This record gives sequence, C-alpha cells and structure tokens, in this order.
Amino acid sequence: MTSEERNQAKQFSPDSRSASQSAFQSAPRSDWPYADIVNLPHHVSKTHPQMEMPKRAAQFAPFAALTGYHEGVDEAARLTDAEIEPDENMLEAMDQILNQALAEGNAVCLTYFVRD
Repeated sequence: MTSEERNQAKQFSPDSRSASQSAFQSAPRSDWPYADIVNLPHHVSKTHPQMEMPKRAAQFAPFAALTGYHEGVDEAARLTDAEIEPDENMLEAMDQILNQALAEGNAVCLTYFVRD
C-alpha cells in the first residue's frame, strides 16, 4: 500500500473523524462512486411522519422463518432409550430391593419408560 493509498484510507476511516464530523464531509475523491450524492441533505417527508424507533426496530427483529424448526431439532436431540422388558429374576430382585428400602424408610427413585 502506497502512502497516498494510506492517506486516502485514513481519510475515510471512522477513526479519523471527530464526533461532530462525518467521514464524508471532507471532499471525497471524484472517482468515488457516490461522490455526487454523499454530501446531499437527508430527505424528510412532508406527508409521512417518521416511524417511532421501537416500531422501526421491530422491522428488523428476527422472525421464525422456519416455523417448527427448533422444536424438530429439540426432538431429534432428545435422548431416547429402548424399553427394557425385565425378566422374572429381575422383577424379583427389584421387588426385594423396594421392599427392603421401604421397610427401612428410605426414599426410592424409580426410572420408568414412557412411550413416545
């Protein structure tokens, strides 16, 4: 980058302007594509009032373009296990463990299968 290019880049960089000075208030290069319109005053309509800031911001707020997408992703990410069918020995062992815990007054935590 030549020194002339650096000076031109600095002329248009946001760091080179003061708070009250626009980066484009200095004379832009004549070969710049917007040189003819950059310093024109901003148009203000005489018939349409300006939109309130909250309403204006709402125009650009994110919206649900893909309705139901997040629910589908959440459902796909949900961990699912297969139902375990206990045999007679397993049922008998669980029954003994439950009866012993209840007799001792201990709390019991059960995990059970809920079909989708």
